[in-house]
Amino acid sequence: MHTVDIPWGVWYNEKPLSLRFPDNWNVETAKMADAPELTDDELKKSFENPIGSPRIAEMARGKKTVAIAVDDLTRPTEAYRFIPFIVDELHEAGIKDDDITFVIAVGSHRALTYQDLVKKLGRHTLETYRVYNHCPFDDLVPVGESKDGSPIRVNRIFMEADYTIAVGCIVPHPAAGWGGGGKIIMPGVCSIETLAAVHGADQARGGGQVAAIKGNRLREEIDDIAAKAGLNMIVNAVSTSRGGTAGLFVGDFIKAHRAGVAMAEKVYATEVPANIDVGVFNAYPEDTEFLQCGKALNVWVNPDEDLVKKGGSIVVTTAASEGRGTHYLMDVGMRLFQKADSRTSVAKKMAGRHLSFFSPTVTAAEVRDRYSGDVSFFNKWNLLVDELAKRHGPGTHAVVFPYCSLQYFKSK
Repeated sequence: MHTVDIPWGVWYNEKPLSLRFPDNWNVETAKMADAPELTDDELKKSFENPIGSPRIAEMARGKKTVAIAVDDLTRPTEAYRFIPFIVDELHEAGIKDDDITFVIAVGSHRALTYQDLVKKLGRHTLETYRVYNHCPFDDLVPVGESKDGSPIRVNRIFMEADYTIAVGCIVPHPAAGWGGGGKIIMPGVCSIETLAAVHGADQARGGGQVAAIKGNRLREEIDDIAAKAGLNMIVNAVSTSRGGTAGLFVGDFIKAHRAGVAMAEKVYATEVPANIDVGVFNAYPEDTEFLQCGKALNVWVNPDEDLVKKGGSIVVTTAASEGRGTHYLMDVGMRLFQKADSRTSVAKKMAGRHLSFFSPTVTAAEVRDRYSGDVSFFNKWNLLVDELAKRHGPGTHAVVFPYCSLQYFKSK
């Protein structure tokens, strides 16, 4: 049997998972270009040389209070590595620890527990500063309307701070093009009404496009709302293939973000042949919950290209360490719920192909909640391989994409 190891279970005792394939198949691994992990000295240089903005120490001087928004465990951001540098800059500006507050920008995801916060922020941060989970239902203040007319309501603690910083990462996103930048504000610290209005309008337009910023109306709305909320500075990471930090972009929330996107396009670039028989798309490092695993297909940027040929098989794998997950906007019974394959881009990828899921922690009912049609689900990899072997015989060309929520498809 061919064996391919994939990364598995970010934030949850991560370790490789071995996937076995028939000996008579042609199996390859499509890895991204990748980059080395930044050292602490290199991280410090990012803070000393911000993009499109003075240093935090200069901008925060004379301010009384600071709010720092940080993303949650659905993203691999190593916030615990960046926070000491942020705090050093704030101390240099004369800001005291008692005047620094962290807001976890969960958007419409679940609140983080104590153990989650230790993982994301580090124990020292949690024991030294006030840390709050954002709630999209309460403690919000109005900030007018977006340019498309959506009502803007933002977390009160964040809005009342004299100086604001957002910590996140730049990864491909199926609607906003790329994560990071102003996205930490919308949806991160906005109200459920704001989220529903902005995402509802995007759904009505047919959705955005993965890895696309130019001409992306959703990204324009996000940036407009972040500006109106007064976001002063971002600290955005580009990830390595193992969820580490390949690049750190500090500065203006648009200029620094776009510089980060330019690096991400190179670091995440993945070359693969077209018309493969079986594509295995691993959701890592956004593999904490099943509701995020659709991003495993982000690597398939253009749904009109036959990355997997018609008659082929699409396999999505996810550790889903937290099981189904939580989304108070997009899940079953919530105001903007849609079957995942009702989106045009997803439907095009599935057309004429068979979709299977592998996860040890998810149920068949949860898969049926999210996907319609002929979709298979397996808790055991060997059972899935047996099923694939019935569909595809000797000489089958299978490609494994180990870290799909990062990978950026580049045609050969």
